[in-house]
Amino acid sequence: MANQNESIFTNLPYVSPQLTPAVQEQAGGASINDLKELVIGSGNKSLHANQEGFWMGAERFADAPLSFDMLGNGILKSITAEDYIQAGGAAADINTHTTTVSGGKLTDDTVTSAKAKLAMKGWTMTNALTAIAADKVGWGAGEIRTSDGTVYSIAAGDTGVMAARTFIYLDLGVSQTALQVTTTAANAIGDGKLLVATAINGTGEAQFEVFSGVGGMNIPGTSIVAGSITGNEVAANTITANKLSVASLSAIAADLGTITAGNITLNTSGFIRGGQTDFNTGNGFYLGYSVGAYKFSVGNSATGQSLTYDGVVMRLNGVSLSNEHIFGSGIDGAFDLDGVNTYAGFFSKVGNVYTQLVDLYFTTLIVRNGCTWITNGFRWFGKTKLTIEAGGKACWDGNNGVSGQNGTSSYTVDALGGAGGAALTSQSLAGSVAGKDGGYGAHIPGSGGYGGAGIAGGAGVAGSSVSNSFQSSFTGTSGNGGNGGSAFADGIGSPAAGGGAGAAGAGGTLTSASKIRPYCVQFAVEMLDKFPGAALAYLTYNAGYGGGGGGGSGTSAYKTGYGQSPGGGGGAGGGSGSGGGTMVGCCREIVNNGTISCVGGNGGNGGNGVNGQNGGPSAPYGGGGGAGGGGGRGGPGGVIVLVYASLSGSGTISVAAGVCGTGGTGGLKGTAYTGYTPTYDGVAGANGVTPAAATAGKIITFEI
Repeated sequence: MANQNESIFTNLPYVSPQLTPAVQEQAGGASINDLKELVIGSGNKSLHANQEGFWMGAERFADAPLSFDMLGNGILKSITAEDYIQAGGAAADINTHTTTVSGGKLTDDTVTSAKAKLAMKGWTMTNALTAIAADKVGWGAGEIRTSDGTVYSIAAGDTGVMAARTFIYLDLGVSQTALQVTTTAANAIGDGKLLVATAINGTGEAQFEVFSGVGGMNIPGTSIVAGSITGNEVAANTITANKLSVASLSAIAADLGTITAGNITLNTSGFIRGGQTDFNTGNGFYLGYSVGAYKFSVGNSATGQSLTYDGVVMRLNGVSLSNEHIFGSGIDGAFDLDGVNTYAGFFSKVGNVYTQLVDLYFTTLIVRNGCTWITNGFRWFGKTKLTIEAGGKACWDGNNGVSGQNGTSSYTVDALGGAGGAALTSQSLAGSVAGKDGGYGAHIPGSGGYGGAGIAGGAGVAGSSVSNSFQSSFTGTSGNGGNGGSAFADGIGSPAAGGGAGAAGAGGTLTSASKIRPYCVQFAVEMLDKFPGAALAYLTYNAGYGGGGGGGSGTSAYKTGYGQSPGGGGGAGGGSGSGGGTMVGCCREIVNNGTISCVGGNGGNGGNGVNGQNGGPSAPYGGGGGAGGGGGRGGPGGVIVLVYASLSGSGTISVAAGVCGTGGTGGLKGTAYTGYTPTYDGVAGANGVTPAAATAGKIITFEI
């Protein structure tokens, strides 16, 4: 190595021993042989040479990014573009200046994520992928976060319809917020790109795989190698019944314990049995297919103690359970009540109304729209089916009461009360008692020019009682008539009272309770009260209501020496309706889209009272108004018994009471003549009473 005074350049090839004039000037004119260290520039722009070697970019040899020792060994630590430029290099030369540095020259763990391209960075993603369809995968909004902390907010999107494997990636050259898709793998990689997932269309649902973050994998069963999943991969007690769909469970050999099944369908070779070896063979049970039909048997075939169904007939101990003893044999055949067909001996027919004449045993019976079948107190039995169309009707309804007459203007003739609804005549079954007549409306009082006090209206007729009823109680009356209006009358009283209200007829009573209550099929079909020492009697339910009371007449006003102003006559009471009858019907299948009814008849309205006459010069005082008659009560509902295996349809079944008649309106008062003093007006007649609602009947049904 050269001594301290020896120039370092003497040991370096191609170095001139002479300093340039500029260097000599800077060095104070000294020659190179006089220098211990050569320094050109300062700081990171300096160039140094001494006995250690040659270096640049630092004040000390050890700190220099680029140096050569006295043996000619070059040392490159690090140099940036900025260092290069500050050392005198031109910026334009940076891209053309090439320096090769091997990985062995780098300090461990010194290259950070921030210095790496996107494709080289670690990352995670929060966008969740889902299989939208068999050919489409979508993702929700989320973010991609790289290892250097950079966050890209990614919007929701989808692959669109896929026909091949699709690559899902982030391309910063296209968008920092939207994922891109391509079917060309090479398009999804590169320095500014990040491949995040792949997806491919399937038959049931799309398949996808996410490489980092949420989303995971969606692998259709078709992509799993057949037979590759064993019991070891399945958690205990995780396979539910709705996940099993197999053609045969023959491979299962186990004690199945308690089985809760939705559907068990046996084919023609299947059966469930215990004890019995075939249908009705042995002691035990059998359920399965045998000799051309599905059959069932339980019991002991040897002793005959058994219940069997052979595909046609159900038998108990060998006896058919066809229920023909309830539904009948169907001996009378089929009936179609369409308004055209006639069935002599079974029905009478008027227009579209068929009235039953005997107990009926049909196979099928249809009541067409617009047609009415009146059962008329006879039973009916259907072996197969009864159909009542919408607008069709099967009934035995009570009859309506008649409205009372309005008051009269006669001094002798009363207004007639309305007639009660006619009774339903008992046949095989009990009918109903008749409704009752309303009371009369009182005539005008006084005659021959003399006044008179009002006359009371007539009472309604009391309702009929019944015996052998299985009803617990029966009460109620029709409406009372109103009081007639008063008026002033010399010599009679000042003023004289109007005629009193006619009382409503009292309701009938239940004179005896039945010994039989029809709440089992046998008694309900017979509807007879049977007890020792007494004759058979019809079972009944409701009694009858009385008629409405008549209205009293108004007082005829009278002035001595002048004459009278007649009062008004009272309106008559309305008749009550008769009750609904009894219907018993048994049919295997009943389809009712129309009406089945045994409703009570409506009550008649009370008649209106007549106005009192106004006063005049010859009779200055006004007459009293006649009162309105009471309304007749609606008839009570009847009884319907239905026995069936099936009852359906949107129609109605009704045993409602009939609608009550309204009370009549009282007549207006007569006003006094204003040319005479003092003046006395009459008083208006009172309105008749509208009765309370009547009692409904009873519906009894048996599903067998």
